[in-house]
Amino acid sequence: MRHKYFVSSALIVGVVALIVHKRFIVVTVVGNSMRPTFRSGDRVLVRRIRATAVRRGDVVVAEQPHLFDNEEQEPNNSDANKELTRDGYPRSHAGSYQATTERVWTIKRIVAVPGDLVPAGLAPALSGLAGDLVPPDRLILLGDNKKASFDSRRFGFIPSRYVLGVVVRKIGFDSRPRASNQPSHKRMAKILDAPS
Repeated sequence: MRHKYFVSSALIVGVVALIVHKRFIVVTVVGNSMRPTFRSGDRVLVRRIRATAVRRGDVVVAEQPHLFDNEEQEPNNSDANKELTRDGYPRSHAGSYQATTERVWTIKRIVAVPGDLVPAGLAPALSGLAGDLVPPDRLILLGDNKKASFDSRRFGFIPSRYVLGVVVRKIGFDSRPRASNQPSHKRMAKILDAPS
């Protein structure tokens, strides 16, 4: 009888561990873009969610779009900026985004979701769009530390499908921060590539 109880308990613990392992991940923050909320080395618990479940004000871990060619290029302030490409990026930035096989993760706060008004002061990437609506399936992400953040002011709208999950809470500090915002667990690549 004790053996059956032990096997049943072990099975239940295994199933719960598997569910938690697929639903939650631990990420180490690298950089100062979210100071004072998070500092480099902070470890945060992230809950994977569907992109449609995010809300304004959520702090999320998302795949960062990559700029190439002339990163310092400033878009002009003409009405052409109000036209968006099929992917929801300002027309002035068409062709300045690069598809890559290497994922770079960023931690930022959502300041606008689809249907919200584009806030003012998001130059250069979203200049000329203030007051327009955020397109469907697009988000605006900003770092809490404006001076040290590479965010929607530089890369524009971000596809909502790039969101990995929402930060649930800070869980500790890693005194050995990684070179980039990469997951702190070796098996993370498998989790990130697994279907949600």
